[in-house]
Amino acid sequence: MSENAELVGTCYTRARLWPKVVGKLPGGGRMWGGPYTVPQLAVLVGVFVVMLYSQAVWARFGLLVNLALIVAVPYGLALVVRRLEAAGRAPGALVWG
Repeated sequence: MSENAELVGTCYTRARLWPKVVGKLPGGGRMWGGPYTVPQLAVLVGVFVVMLYSQAVWARFGLLVNLALIVAVPYGLALVVRRLEAAGRAPGALVWG
């Protein structure tokens, strides 16, 4: 590198850091309740699978309440993950950083 080379640095504001989302449709529409970030989908699917396999432990409230729980709990936790931030960073970025 020559002595005359100029170093250029860039700084992006928080507004430029858009998360990758799933659920935006090409025609401008979106999924119900979405779009969802990748951590949200991971929590949604993970909690749903855990609840599905552990029904013997918690599913004692009747068919309608059990169905409501198996849908509402993963969806609610996914919405909580959307709002989680620590030191201005998303949970995944905080863990991997």
